[in-house]
Amino acid sequence: RQDRERATRLAAQEQSARDKTKEAGRLLFEAQNEAEEERSRTAVTRAELQCVVEEKKQAEVLRDDSVAKLDAERERSEGLEEEKRLLLEDQAAKDSEIGNLRARLRRLEKVELPKSHQDLKSAMMRAEAAEARVREAEG
Repeated sequence: RQDRERATRLAAQEQSARDKTKEAGRLLFEAQNEAEEERSRTAVTRAELQCVVEEKKQAEVLRDDSVAKLDAERERSEGLEEEKRLLLEDQAAKDSEIGNLRARLRRLEKVELPKSHQDLKSAMMRAEAAEARVREAEG
């Protein structure tokens, strides 16, 4: 009778041990599956992060290109502004010269041409004297 009780107890302990081993195997299998799923999610996340990093790099390259183009355009614009300023100064100088030439032409139109050789010589001497006075006044 004691042997039967011991055998029953041993059988119960063996069954309990088998059940615990089976449960441990099931838990290990679930843990392995969860770990594999986590590795898969991590790989996907890592790939997504790599894509984001690459997109950011491309955006930075595009930004740098845009900044360089804007800088070049600004420099070109500044050069054109300087060229425009110089052309306006040149045009103002030419306009002034044209005004002076017109004033001189009006004065010359008022001058009566000499009728004889003697009148011509006399007019030339007066013109030379006037030019000398102008040079003295300017200098």
